[in-house]
Amino acid sequence: MKIMKSFAIAAISLLLAACGGNKSSNSQQQEEPEKSRTPEVYTPIGLYFMNPASVLPSPPGGEDDCGYLPDFITYPDDLTKCGLRGPVKEIVFGVSTIKWTIRFNMDGNMTNYQFRMDSRGEYGNGFKMEYDAAGLLTMLGRDFRRRSANSHRYIYTNGKLTRREYGRGYREYIWKDGKDGVRIPQKSVTNGLKPFIDMVYTQNDDGFVQLSDMSYERPSLPGALTAKECTSHFEYGADGRLVKVLAHISGSSNSKYRTMFAECTYEYNEKGDVAVETICLYDNDTPERHQLYSVTQKYTYTYDGHNNWTRVQLESSNPERGSIPYLDRIITYYSEEELQRQKLAEKEFAEKPFIGEWNIEDTEEFEDPEGNKETVQKSSTLVINFYNKFIPVGCENEQWGLFINRSLPSMGMERFGAFDIMDAKVKGNQALIRMKGVNSGDTYSAVLIFNPTDKSIKVQDIKFIEEAPAHSGEESDFEYDDLEPLEGIYGFSKRNTDGR
Repeated sequence: MKIMKSFAIAAISLLLAACGGNKSSNSQQQEEPEKSRTPEVYTPIGLYFMNPASVLPSPPGGEDDCGYLPDFITYPDDLTKCGLRGPVKEIVFGVSTIKWTIRFNMDGNMTNYQFRMDSRGEYGNGFKMEYDAAGLLTMLGRDFRRRSANSHRYIYTNGKLTRREYGRGYREYIWKDGKDGVRIPQKSVTNGLKPFIDMVYTQNDDGFVQLSDMSYERPSLPGALTAKECTSHFEYGADGRLVKVLAHISGSSNSKYRTMFAECTYEYNEKGDVAVETICLYDNDTPERHQLYSVTQKYTYTYDGHNNWTRVQLESSNPERGSIPYLDRIITYYSEEELQRQKLAEKEFAEKPFIGEWNIEDTEEFEDPEGNKETVQKSSTLVINFYNKFIPVGCENEQWGLFINRSLPSMGMERFGAFDIMDAKVKGNQALIRMKGVNSGDTYSAVLIFNPTDKSIKVQDIKFIEEAPAHSGEESDFEYDDLEPLEGIYGFSKRNTDGR
């Protein structure tokens, strides 16, 4: 655990204070275990960094406080990563003018993180997070004093994070088939992406995935010690709780001991939170090793009705300057009314999925006979309500919905197209539609399939039915052309149809 070098870091370490793990049978990244199995224990991620009081361990340098959050891919949500229980809405903690505020959505994922060093809020850091309809992270970027979000890109395959990239740097998450055939993470490998962190996983006898080894830069060390890198190995108890961290520390600032070895052990209370933590530093990892440093920290908690601690008291065998004896935190929860509204909205979505707005984008490259290449960016937007007619934005009459299509060539003229949906026959999560081009009047049919997992709609089998009567006059045929909708998976955007 970081033994505080300053007043601010003292608060951070205490805040980390030792939530020992939530039991859960659900996970975004793994299928639901069989009911006969013991619930899985999730280790709050601060413990892996030898920082048991940490709500959110931060990469070094203070430029990316939430940088490690997406990398722990076996957890069901961010609340579990932080060792929090119940429907937490907001957590606030701090010392004097130093203050942290962290907010979560109803799915248990972090939406905003703010750290302030002064009462006026001029110094600190902040981040915001955004998610798609399936709850997958799409943006984690700066949110402090109007700085650019500057988010990494997150790439998923079948709902699992497989790549995180920014510029030329990237981190790959490699998955494999587990003992029961379910895809589980094998390791993550970093190539030039900051913050650096590599992980290796194992699957225990109960079939649960556990973090086995982890490498990261600039670990937290006692006092004024610094180091370049830490490679840790983790050991777990019979109940699945993390009980020991064995760390190889390289590039130490101690001129006599450039390489050191740390051993951190945890003991838990009846609530599953760390009650005792012991850290020892050694000069080598042989039986003849010499102990360089040792500290034992004891944690005593006051709990609320959701078994989250609201005060932690710290007793250290080797207290350092700047340490504080306790830390309070204020936790706000979603009300029962708010939770019921969300359940009602989810039920309504399940019963009536074809209401809202969906979007798709695609890029194609063409080459003419002369070898000139052209890139065409295509997009389609679908706005529908197959249960009650409505007036879409820009239209005059009630209808079931419409497609709005756009093509933007790198050379040439931009093209548009719109199709009014005339009929929609809904059967469960599938709909057969008939649509007419706004300009051409030509009629087409298509099949729409709703996916309840990510709320996407697959548009397929677009077929020409009937050509409109020939127009008269001197107008160009191009004025009567309608760019057809794209076939493919349309991502869910929002539930309303009012264009906002």
